[in-house]
Amino acid sequence: MARIKNRDISAPYGKRGQALALENARIWTQEHINLLGTISDQALADQLGIQVGRVIHARQSRQIPPSKPTKQGTSWSNKHLKALGTMADGRLAQLMGIDRKAVRRKRMLLGIPSYAATNVWKFFTPEEIKLIGTDSDTKIAKLLGRTTGSIQAKRRDLGIPSYNPGKKRKTSWTFHEIMLLGSATDRAVAKKLGVTVATVNRKRNQLEIPRFRKG
Repeated sequence: MARIKNRDISAPYGKRGQALALENARIWTQEHINLLGTISDQALADQLGIQVGRVIHARQSRQIPPSKPTKQGTSWSNKHLKALGTMADGRLAQLMGIDRKAVRRKRMLLGIPSYAATNVWKFFTPEEIKLIGTDSDTKIAKLLGRTTGSIQAKRRDLGIPSYNPGKKRKTSWTFHEIMLLGSATDRAVAKKLGVTVATVNRKRNQLEIPRFRKG
């Protein structure tokens, strides 16, 4: 394939690879390459009409550091302000080409909770709750598309112990055992039946039996 002067083209394979190489060549002229790291990645992406990820890749592949805020401070567009708290501070900082601390300061100044904090208390469906405690918090988090911290927090909030593969799960329940669910705390019922608290909690949630409350 012919080289194009002052273009960023890697050796393509197949028609799709050639098309991608030509597209990169069209976008990454020497003039555009010179802009990498001089303004935020998002600003350059908006200017070129492409996704910010392509700008980040182009900059990082050339080992060009992200732009730094000017002495006047970071310019916050409405788009960036709306993004505060919807993703990790570090991720937004990367997209904007600024320091993570600047994002954190702006978010706290506006009283916006962090993405991690809001994700912890994101609504859990009954189906998701049934899965908590059935495997490690990390595996359940990956399965549900959540953070490990959010699974740990929800598990502790529900009083479900961490997953222990060494203990056998109860597979059959008698009518008498089911009648005990919700009549006392999950821990008390678990102790009476000789099973884990997670087993009792899981069965109670499966049958949609409310948690025991005093008074």
